[in-house]
Amino acid sequence: MSNSMINALNSRLRISGMSSGLDTDTIIRDMLKADRMKIDKVQQNKQLMQWRKEEYRSIANLLRGFKDEYFDILKPDTNMRNKSTYTAFSAVSSNANAVSAKAVGGAIIGSNTIKATQLATAAAASSTGTVTKTLSSNSAIDFSQFATDKNFSINLNGQTKMITITGGAYDIDTLKAEIQSKVDAAFGSGKISINKDVTDTMLVFDAPNSSMTMLMGSTDDALFGLKISNGASNRISTSRVLSDLNTETVLSGNINFKINGVEFNFEANQKTLTQVISEINNSAANVTLSYSNVTDSFTLTSDTTGAGAAIEIENISGDFFGANSVLKITNTTISNGTDAVFELNGTPNIVRDSNTFTIDGVEYTLKEKDVETKVNVSQDVDTAFNKIKSFIGKYNELIDALNRKTTEEKYRSFLPLTAEQKESMKEGEIAKWEEKAKSGLLRNDSILSPIAVSLKMSAIELVDGLAANLSAIGISTTHYTDRGKLSINEDKLKEALRNTPDKVMNLFSQESAIRYSPELNEADKTARYKENGFVNRILDIIQDNIRTNRDSSNKKGRLLEKAGIIGDASEYSNTIDRDISKTDKLISDLERKIYTKEDRLYMKFAKMEKAMNMMSKQNFWLQQQTGGQ
Repeated sequence: MSNSMINALNSRLRISGMSSGLDTDTIIRDMLKADRMKIDKVQQNKQLMQWRKEEYRSIANLLRGFKDEYFDILKPDTNMRNKSTYTAFSAVSSNANAVSAKAVGGAIIGSNTIKATQLATAAAASSTGTVTKTLSSNSAIDFSQFATDKNFSINLNGQTKMITITGGAYDIDTLKAEIQSKVDAAFGSGKISINKDVTDTMLVFDAPNSSMTMLMGSTDDALFGLKISNGASNRISTSRVLSDLNTETVLSGNINFKINGVEFNFEANQKTLTQVISEINNSAANVTLSYSNVTDSFTLTSDTTGAGAAIEIENISGDFFGANSVLKITNTTISNGTDAVFELNGTPNIVRDSNTFTIDGVEYTLKEKDVETKVNVSQDVDTAFNKIKSFIGKYNELIDALNRKTTEEKYRSFLPLTAEQKESMKEGEIAKWEEKAKSGLLRNDSILSPIAVSLKMSAIELVDGLAANLSAIGISTTHYTDRGKLSINEDKLKEALRNTPDKVMNLFSQESAIRYSPELNEADKTARYKENGFVNRILDIIQDNIRTNRDSSNKKGRLLEKAGIIGDASEYSNTIDRDISKTDKLISDLERKIYTKEDRLYMKFAKMEKAMNMMSKQNFWLQQQTGGQ
């Protein structure tokens, strides 16, 4: 219970000073002032603990961000432990349209000549023809409907045009000619052809390599007379269920088939074609089924290329696959794909099962055959330099943050504000005060100061086996006022990358044969530190402080043990939070004591008031007995 709550409660429940005329509330509040100052002091200490926790966590997050950016094996482009970071190469193709190339590590400087004689292909099969049912009249045309003007719409490849049939006496030939004339005028000749069927009683609409849909007219619907359904199309709608596809073959009941030994079962009236295609493409069959709206056909392709790629189909029930099936893909084993065959530096008939492959540190991608292409491989000093420059920049930001926290001025007279103090201040004044109160909370801190010192020393001390440190390759500490930040001599570092890349690599990424463990004894820790290059020394320091796994003493990294970090169990289980819990209990105990003491004081004053009231009554009685004399 807070002080304000206690005061509010007592002021509502007590009426005092009736006989004595004393301001009892003020007197008691003043008598308890020293006790409340004790609570204020404890609450201020609690606020300081909370602020320190936030400061520790901000540093822990900086360390975690630095580790995630530069020490993650899943980020090879920025992983500073990756040896290829310091030996970058570039590969340039003379004809990227025929062969593209990329240096991926361990490349050999020089020029290579490559020519593909055969490209790798996947196993594939396509529909033997168009799969959608012919767009035509459903029954004999009702010519009487066209005695007056009638209209309908055609959507051709997304463009909709109104077609009006002028009223008159029509037979099959004149109606065909009338519609053909109006369609040609709307879309251009040759886009849509209109023909009679074999019975000479119906019309057939055809739009080669185009999607066409028939739609109702604005007022007078000609589709009724033409006996064509609204929405009829020369392309299937993959969003429809299998039993409702506009194909020559109608599916019904259970559809069951196998592809590469993987079995599929669908109910024709429950699954859409889109759902079926998705299940096939995301299965272990390792194939891709696709529908082309242009050619109105399906293609089934293996996900891998090369002579070893094949597709085996077994249709069990229904007509999804087969000669007269919905897909018009035969129910058989589809021929294997082909391997890539190429010539490299005069060596012919080299075979790979993919058009993309790596040889001697260069990743080639074949795109065209019978085109000779030169690929020049050279050392890429700028890329390696820029990666190191970025790393050193972030390192300096980390050092700067640690330096600021551990050397920040402390204003001892600025303590956290109490609730009563805040009530008399403006927001701006509170913010300025708290900025001073927070300053210097981690000055000369016993955790952060050693981190800063260790990071600085890791760049200066020699690496075993190399008898050198970073200054040998142009990276050294700046002026002493920068407190350990590093600067780069660009010319010297680029020269080292060009002439002694292995030395640069080892100074940064060399790792001791002694593996990192929180259980290492001091001798092994010292040996590992000396044998490690710069980045592995840094990583060990970070691990010691934000490690989430526990050691044999059930301890995590020092910063996590102290203040925890969001997203880990230590967020709620750490030294500072445990101290805060103890402080909360202490505050509760002190408030309870104040309440008890306050209640006791009110009782004493109440007794005094009662006694004074009795005296007042007695005095009044005596005055009455003596006639008011």
